[in-house]
Amino acid sequence: MKAVNAREIAGSLRVFTAERAPIGVTLGLALGLCAGPGAMAGGDGVALLRSAALVFLVLVVLRIADDVHSLDHDRIASPERSLPAGRISMRPLVAGAAVLFAVALLLSVPRASLALGLLALYYAGYYALGQQIPVVVRPVLVNVVFLTIPACVGLVAGDVRWRGVVMLGLFFWLSAVGHDYAHAVHAAGESPAGVQTCSQVVGPRLTAGVGLACYVGGCAAGLLAVRGAPALGGGDWPLLFLVGLTALFAHVAYLLVRLIAHPSRARARRLYLSGVACFAIPSLLLGLDRLLGR
Repeated sequence: MKAVNAREIAGSLRVFTAERAPIGVTLGLALGLCAGPGAMAGGDGVALLRSAALVFLVLVVLRIADDVHSLDHDRIASPERSLPAGRISMRPLVAGAAVLFAVALLLSVPRASLALGLLALYYAGYYALGQQIPVVVRPVLVNVVFLTIPACVGLVAGDVRWRGVVMLGLFFWLSAVGHDYAHAVHAAGESPAGVQTCSQVVGPRLTAGVGLACYVGGCAAGLLAVRGAPALGGGDWPLLFLVGLTALFAHVAYLLVRLIAHPSRARARRLYLSGVACFAIPSLLLGLDRLLGR
């Protein structure tokens, strides 16, 4: 078997990230997701940047793992992508993911490295089970990484405050799960050939309704996380976080209610960016709340 060289690995990562995980977007997402937990942990700027780099690498690795696992699905549903189209090969891409994960381990602290190892074992088991996992529960399981981000940020910052960690983790995770359910909505006549979806199994309206319920639960967890947090002063609600979360949730809820009433793939696509922004931007604003409150 031909060995994979560094040039092939770098080339595959460059093409893949440009298409499936743009560096600017993914790094911005990582920074937003780390700002809130960093504020709750009382971390400094160095810890925030270190955490953001760590989360960025993990998100790219998991994006690669998910695309490699769903290659047969993507050959049917998204044949234009570089991996199913054959413009990049699987072996150098997988090797690149291993390199990125090794860098993430080097960037982390010992306790966070243990958490990363456990996360890697979890996803290895998840992808090993593959098609045995019912399609309707996959969004719940595949987004577990978001549940762990606040804990990892706290470990890097050196202060894990478990109430905030658990509630912020639920905020991120439930919102990400809701995003995946919303994105899976399509009308009956829009089902991709040879691919099973949540909308086919339980219906598009119920799928969208579950997505909305997840967002409601996630936002409630976010509010519980920040109320009276010691690192934020322990008093009033953090204003920027509260305003941002309220506005973004109202927008996402409006889109989901319309999606429940009139399910279609086009309407579901409108939720793609706003659905992620609903939890990433409030987290970023939480970091700004702490910064401005000093």
